[in-house]
Amino acid sequence: MFGFGGAMTDASGINIASLSESAQENVLRSYFAPDGSEYNMIRVPIAGTDFSTHAYSYDDVECDVELNNFTLAEEDIKYKIPYIKRAMELNSRDILLLGAPWSAPRWMKTNNQFNGAGQLKEKYYQVWATYFVRFFEAYAKENLYFWATSPQNEPNNGFMPNFIFNSMGWTNEGEANWVANYLGPTLEQSDYSNVNIIIMDDNRPYITTWAEVFFLPQSEELLLPSVAIHGYLDTSSDASVLSTVHNNFPDVFLLYTEACNGVQTNRVELGSWENGEAYAYDIIQVTNNWVTGWVDWNIALDPQGGPNWANNFVDAPIIVNATADEFYKQPMYYVLAHFSKFVPQGSQRIQLSTTDDKGIENVAFVDPNGNTVVIFLNRNDGPVSLAVKDPNRGVFNLNMDPRSIATSVFISDDDTRIYCDYDLEDKLYLPVTCINALVHSISRVQTPQTAMKLLVALVLALWMQVLPILIFSSVRGDECAAREYGAGNMVCVCNATYCDSLPSQFNVPDGGFLAYVSSKDGRRFYNIAGTFQNTFQDGDAEAVFTVNQEITYQQMFGFGGAMTDASGINIASLSESAQENVLRSYFAPDGSEYNMIRVPIAGTDFSIRAYSYDDVEGDAELKNFALAEEDIKYKIPYIKRAMELNSRNMLLLGAPWSAPRWMKTNNQFNGAGQLKEKYYQVWANYFVRFFEAYAKENLHFWATTPQNEPIDGFLPNFSFNAMGWTNVGEGNWVANYLGPTLKKSPYSNVKIMMMDDQRPFITTWAEVVIFLTTIIKYVSGIAIHWYLDTISNPSVLSTVHDAFPDVFLLYTEASNGAQTNRVELGSWENGEAYAYDIIQVTNNWVTGWVDWNIALDEQGGPNWANNFVDSPIIVNATADEFYKQPMYYALAHFSKFVPQGSQRIQLYTTDNRGIENVAFIDPNGNIVLIFLNRNDGPVSLAVKDPNRGVFNLNMDPRSIVSVIY
Repeated sequence: MFGFGGAMTDASGINIASLSESAQENVLRSYFAPDGSEYNMIRVPIAGTDFSTHAYSYDDVECDVELNNFTLAEEDIKYKIPYIKRAMELNSRDILLLGAPWSAPRWMKTNNQFNGAGQLKEKYYQVWATYFVRFFEAYAKENLYFWATSPQNEPNNGFMPNFIFNSMGWTNEGEANWVANYLGPTLEQSDYSNVNIIIMDDNRPYITTWAEVFFLPQSEELLLPSVAIHGYLDTSSDASVLSTVHNNFPDVFLLYTEACNGVQTNRVELGSWENGEAYAYDIIQVTNNWVTGWVDWNIALDPQGGPNWANNFVDAPIIVNATADEFYKQPMYYVLAHFSKFVPQGSQRIQLSTTDDKGIENVAFVDPNGNTVVIFLNRNDGPVSLAVKDPNRGVFNLNMDPRSIATSVFISDDDTRIYCDYDLEDKLYLPVTCINALVHSISRVQTPQTAMKLLVALVLALWMQVLPILIFSSVRGDECAAREYGAGNMVCVCNATYCDSLPSQFNVPDGGFLAYVSSKDGRRFYNIAGTFQNTFQDGDAEAVFTVNQEITYQQMFGFGGAMTDASGINIASLSESAQENVLRSYFAPDGSEYNMIRVPIAGTDFSIRAYSYDDVEGDAELKNFALAEEDIKYKIPYIKRAMELNSRNMLLLGAPWSAPRWMKTNNQFNGAGQLKEKYYQVWANYFVRFFEAYAKENLHFWATTPQNEPIDGFLPNFSFNAMGWTNVGEGNWVANYLGPTLKKSPYSNVKIMMMDDQRPFITTWAEVVIFLTTIIKYVSGIAIHWYLDTISNPSVLSTVHDAFPDVFLLYTEASNGAQTNRVELGSWENGEAYAYDIIQVTNNWVTGWVDWNIALDEQGGPNWANNFVDSPIIVNATADEFYKQPMYYALAHFSKFVPQGSQRIQLYTTDNRGIENVAFIDPNGNIVLIFLNRNDGPVSLAVKDPNRGVFNLNMDPRSIVSVIY
């Protein structure tokens, strides 16, 4: 192992500098001192990043090919170098510095911008290599020497139009050639020939493609001892791909160089145990697959998650509150310390085997002093008792707390020391070892007040150990039956006899409005009635919004979710009355009134097995085509009942995850495989047979996509059902096979939507409409998934709409839990993330938003590939009950009020005070306004409508409000 660390960005330095000198010292000690987490790696950006207050390089003088004006920035002098030096003074280990550039100077790039889609101009290849030497030279003058550098941070970003922050594009072969011919030789001829070069510095799904450069003829000259990896897309590729790369190139080490939480919510989540848990899970997964170290992103940010000039806010292990001259060490900080403190450079991973880990993630090392270090992570909601056997030492037992991490060290004196962290909000059981540590803390505190706080914590812990409690609010009428899970997390419990409902109609008072409020503090569709004032004075409102019905945008198709095998299996696990309550909750007039259902064409990962509708080898005539038991038992009956309950026009969307194995190049449902050309027509016929089979059940499809997430089918070791299409390949198949085949069938009215994949890819996929003139008569829309929304600006949707105004944009899949691989019961943040995304995308011409599974079990499944995620409704079959999560209510704030045929209208403000907003007019002429307050404090609003007057509304902290009038 090389070790663990974080990045000294401009933002990190600025936040540290905002504190008093003593507090600054405490931040640095927390990370680098022997009584801190003892980081031994620091990543140092080469010039500016998005986590700067402005975009800059070290030489912004146009065409300065001699680099006569190269100079370190004020940010290096004030915010990076001093704190790196102090970190080194505090540290007793060998600190390794890693460099990485986000962008070359603008004048060196094809787009003459720091951000957006731009690459290095070939005429500046040598100048850019020399720029690296000048950087190392400038830091060397400060007695700071670099251990490694990457040629470019996230080189894939530099091919994305409208990419919002500093980037520069390299292909794998392009970067390799530049390293072989320019950067490598330039470093070799300089005083910095010992600086290791680490390629890629991008997300894990790209690693096999980037590792292919080692097969190039010039690979011997590449001088590439390492591959740098980022953790943001780890949930979309199996960690075993790292072992595959290691096995192919055992001399090439793998190093994680960036990770952070908050990219999806674009905010800090103070005290989130789930964020710390996600770090621990990822580190254990990747170190068990040959990764040699793990470097976090910013070591310190402000409460907003910045500063960041591109407003790309995220979370950090330490959050600085400069006003109070204090900082907050989050669960992420302690989780990282469970590794960095105990696994120094020179440690070596060893085998830790078990026949049944009971969901306990684990990894083991031997450190340079010969001590054995074992790290366990319990993500279960209950305690787990462990026994650890060492043939050289014997056995010890450990009771792991629910939602906890424990580091055990076998020291040379035969002692076993156990260090525990746990989710205090969820604790129902506390291991004796951790109680002892708490008692020890009480014995050495300095003040009676602190001692009393710790004593109270101990008493509560012991009390909770013997008396677990269930919080269930009293209910009346159709109120939420609340159950709390700590940290402000709350679900509404439904069963066979009771379930809260939503208003089945809106009786808006004359001259007034209705507002429905849901909030983190527990409100769920709380009703407020108010009146317009015949004045246009907004009083003391902090944010003023003006409705303009004259400016209109897209018509909406609606909102919904997916009836996967897993959803149907979970609904079927309940009693008939409880099943009915699930379906009413989603589809009935007193539910959220979904009007869209996505139906997988055969199996997905959210099935209990991988299958197609014709698994008979070589059956080109599809004689053995038949719907599966899953369709008959788990999808069709519940879709039919949903339609009976629903008073709106239900739209069914189809999507396949994979063709039958025998039609594919890899003969597998998963992994990297594409459709064999000889089966192009057979595969088109397969769609017709599917629509025909459902039509016999009186279920008729409104639209389909040719393939779910076609890019997945190019990823080696991809863990679940996938099939690869390029944009042009899918376009040609639609133009020449699927389109004509549907047109000649009884299903010619089924709309075809291209892509069905992540937003950053949309411009590339939209281009096929230009390249393939024959396709436009068959393609109606572009389907989009939300999982990578945080790495592309939503304005790219408007760009595509403006280029192709007749092609509609529809979000067809989203889910939380993809990063943590688990259910987070009652998470307000997950609901908030949904609302934020919907508002962002509908403000950029998106016509509807379809969620993923409508119901999952408490593990987030079933899922044959163990790719568990979260869902708005979680089913507990054992108790015959289900839990409506904040995601359910967040979605209902849109689906209930914005039916098919609604049209977005202008809602204008000069200062929204952080209130996300969108407006519609529904088919009945009602105005619908939706506001989201992600602030931790209340915000007062005034809404002006030239036709009605003005009304005032006070928004609770962390709340969503739907207004109708």
